[in-house]
Amino acid sequence: RSHATDLRFDYSQQKQLLTEKNLVKSTAKQTQGGIPSCVSDVLSAIFYAASMPLEPGKNFEFPLADAMRTVAVTMKPEAREEIKTLAGTFQTVRVQPTADSGVVKNRGNIWIWYTDDARHMPVQMRARLFWGTITMKLTSVEQK
Repeated sequence: RSHATDLRFDYSQQKQLLTEKNLVKSTAKQTQGGIPSCVSDVLSAIFYAASMPLEPGKNFEFPLADAMRTVAVTMKPEAREEIKTLAGTFQTVRVQPTADSGVVKNRGNIWIWYTDDARHMPVQMRARLFWGTITMKLTSVEQK
């Protein structure tokens, strides 16, 4: 790997800072840009969606930070399905994130299965990309 990327959010200042390092040449470039106060990154978007009502046919939208721009992501709860994983069998709601531009649009089709209960725990994710399909499944749940 020859590059390292770090993206930081300062919600109080409504700014993001992108640092891109070339590990071969030992150079770095920083870019700063504005963000809305309620923006999510790709990982936190999965859990933000889990905090919302997930009812098939009732879409919702939120801003997602995609490098140095913000895109509107629409979460589309599509259907209820039973999903089996190593962690157990779950009643779920299948949700498809979509966007008109950015990281979500350019990745192919993505689906996330959340438990159909108050937790809305993500138990499976699938991405169909141009070169194949990746499926991630929950393997265990720890109670603390």
